[in-house]
Amino acid sequence: MASVVEREASLQGPKDEFIIWSQVDYVDEAHVVKMAIFMKAMDMVSRVKQRTFLSHNIVNIPKDSMFPQNMKLQDEHCNAFIEHILRRRKLHPYLVKAILTTLLKILRAEPNMNDIRVPPHSRCTVVGDTHGQLSDVVYILKKQGPPSSVNLYVWNGDFVDRGPFGVEVFLIVACLKICKPNYVYLNRGNHESAKYNIAYGFFEEVRSKFEGEAGVFDLFQSCFNQLPLACRLNKDVLIVHGGLSRNPLTKIGHIRRINRNMEVPNEPYTEEEQIMQDLLWSDPCLEKGVYRNPRGVGCLFGPDMTSKFLKTNQLKTIVRSHECIEDGYMICHNDTVYTVFSASNYCGDAGNCGAFLVFSGGDGKELVWNARPLEIHTYMAPLVRVALIAEEKQKEEGKVGRGDLSEQLSILKKKLIDYVIRFHEPLEYQFTHADIESTGMVSVETWGDIMESVLHCKLPWDKIRRILIPNSQNTDQTVDYWTFLNTYSVHFEDQHGFIGNIIDRIKERVLVGCENVMSGFAKFDEDGDGSISPAEFYHVLHVHCPDLHVSKEQVDQIIRAIDKDGDGFVQFNEFSSAFAGGVGSKISTIVDNVSSSELIPVEEVASHWESRLKKQLLRMFYRQKSCLVHAFRALDESDSGLLSIKDFCRAIKALLDVERSVKIHDDTVSQLAKDMASYRDDATINYREFLSKFQVLIEEKKEGELVVRKT
Repeated sequence: MASVVEREASLQGPKDEFIIWSQVDYVDEAHVVKMAIFMKAMDMVSRVKQRTFLSHNIVNIPKDSMFPQNMKLQDEHCNAFIEHILRRRKLHPYLVKAILTTLLKILRAEPNMNDIRVPPHSRCTVVGDTHGQLSDVVYILKKQGPPSSVNLYVWNGDFVDRGPFGVEVFLIVACLKICKPNYVYLNRGNHESAKYNIAYGFFEEVRSKFEGEAGVFDLFQSCFNQLPLACRLNKDVLIVHGGLSRNPLTKIGHIRRINRNMEVPNEPYTEEEQIMQDLLWSDPCLEKGVYRNPRGVGCLFGPDMTSKFLKTNQLKTIVRSHECIEDGYMICHNDTVYTVFSASNYCGDAGNCGAFLVFSGGDGKELVWNARPLEIHTYMAPLVRVALIAEEKQKEEGKVGRGDLSEQLSILKKKLIDYVIRFHEPLEYQFTHADIESTGMVSVETWGDIMESVLHCKLPWDKIRRILIPNSQNTDQTVDYWTFLNTYSVHFEDQHGFIGNIIDRIKERVLVGCENVMSGFAKFDEDGDGSISPAEFYHVLHVHCPDLHVSKEQVDQIIRAIDKDGDGFVQFNEFSSAFAGGVGSKISTIVDNVSSSELIPVEEVASHWESRLKKQLLRMFYRQKSCLVHAFRALDESDSGLLSIKDFCRAIKALLDVERSVKIHDDTVSQLAKDMASYRDDATINYREFLSKFQVLIEEKKEGELVVRKT
């Protein structure tokens, strides 16, 4: 089932870049939802509670600050603050904390749903997602003017993540709220949640801007958890970030009773949590009924659901955001649901317009209040100077690119590369099964079908192929999938041999207690049929080597590398070539029993399975970097970036307890911690440095030479 945005994209034929961004956005959010669930499972395993900012005290402000010490802001203070940001001046932590603690006090006093009156001779501007795009916020405020009794604002969530100025965007709207609390209203979006902020970049943005300043990120989260869930204009128009509840009997009263002071629920346990999740995550669709949302949370609600909800709650219109729209806005469900998205040229590549809605209270005479927007303003916001400078810096670092995606490593291309690495195992499985003759090649059409099937993403894969596969041409009929998969790998700057220790442990234990390779093979060949199945290999390792700690996925990696003929079983010659090196002089036993023509070079097979296992381990750590950040910072109470050996091991073990694809012995984890601690005199571990060691490498041939570069 497709959302309205997906359906419109297929009907109207927008630019390729916008189609790609729309689809990638859905896949990305579905992935991050799973990651957030994973983080929660790690919390349960490690029994660590995530921190929250509990102080009710207003931060002391120096007399020479741009803000008054009592934080009673006026228009001139807000204007000065915006100008301060636009001039690229430093945001002092005391000022940020003063803004957020003042805002927190205001938000705590507000209900889940604000009732807003738009009187005659006034208007209300509704702003959609801004996602850290400062230029859009500045444009809207210049266009619409400062908030007042006749110029109201509703900011409909998703202030942060993806864009580089989430801190500044949220602080600006916070100042406007503090200045005019009765004329500025803030709704919560699905991105106002700690786990998503860790995965999508806001956590790193806060850390980089306030290095060494404890509690700033937690204070942002406390404000996010207190943001109202919805508001209602003149009792006719409901404004909510995502959409409607899957329950057709949901009433306004249900929304009012939710305990909103929590992270956005990923796995709702109560009806209240389910309603809250749906309000922040759901999307409209064209078909009647309620359907599973491809994002992985929330629902898709049809026009019949909208009609029932409006009738039940005596409403006329729903305004929501949450989806990137090419024109900046969309109207559906018989002109009763309006979607507004205010981040123009989303992430610098999407090419979409931004938009905002204007509701008029009428003029008291001929023009009366209408539950539909009087004006829908679309725009492409010009980049403010500070944003231009930030973009130029990102271009220099290879993080963003405008123009031809095949020429520059854009945010979009990096995201697609990330998918290739994360889904490496299922992609490899599908490619090899489609390649019946084991040529290492599949047709261009098959390659695209497999990419779409595994990534659950409908994209113009022929264009993507030319972006992702080096030296790919329009006239190509086939794809070398091994070259494609091996182009993108994860590198770990490992001076102490952490990954090597894991592999060496497996090599040593496979033939432990065996006189020679022949007896070792017989040990694994439990049914005596002359071959070893993956199930036999896994079972014997667990029976005879219970301290080895190897997962089924790791065994699968070993089997795939050893199984040279691709029949799914390990024959004696394949086994001996892989593990003969583990028994030293006993290699002669193999030569006596197998003809040399049947043997595969030992170095080739051994290095192959070791390499495969190493790459799988690295991909796991890379894939779960955000989850490790979450676990590390939960134990780092001072936000110093440092952990004791005990806490570092505790976080790694929590990851391994939840991540079933890899198992690592506790001794190996402890040795890693000791090695990492050896870098510092105080025997602590800089976990940020550890995480930075995992980097993506891109291998491609240029003029016949292999070129390797880091992203």
